[in-house]
Amino acid sequence: MFTQDFINEVCSKMNNGELSTEELFKFFLDHKAKEDADFAKMYAKENKSFENCWKYITIEVEKQAREGKAHSFCTNVFKLLDLAFHYYNEDSIDEELKEKEKPKAVVSSAQVVPMQKVVKQAPKKESKNPQYVQLSLFD
Repeated sequence: MFTQDFINEVCSKMNNGELSTEELFKFFLDHKAKEDADFAKMYAKENKSFENCWKYITIEVEKQAREGKAHSFCTNVFKLLDLAFHYYNEDSIDEELKEKEKPKAVVSSAQVVPMQKVVKQAPKKESKNPQYVQLSLFD
């Protein structure tokens, strides 16, 4: 799947700071789509997007973290790629993501009170020399 030349190119881009983690992952998927015609068809689906793929992966890794298993994902890019392949293969995942994105209504019985503007006055300064008077800019 990934040739030594590709791995060298990825390492070079990582070492030069050319790619964020998300961009690096997209780079892997783009390369996979060029090399694998079956994956290219799934990757090109109109109802799929890389942004949703990335959301799905982060949700799954967070789930694993809550269960104490995230280290196995974070140390193995192939497990993350498996999640991406699963996302592009399963059409129902986008519907699950939409359900998770729906905002939950919060009802509060507290009364809303408008904020009041508070103006603080600077204290008047007296000069040590009685000949001079220092005026305040705020008076």
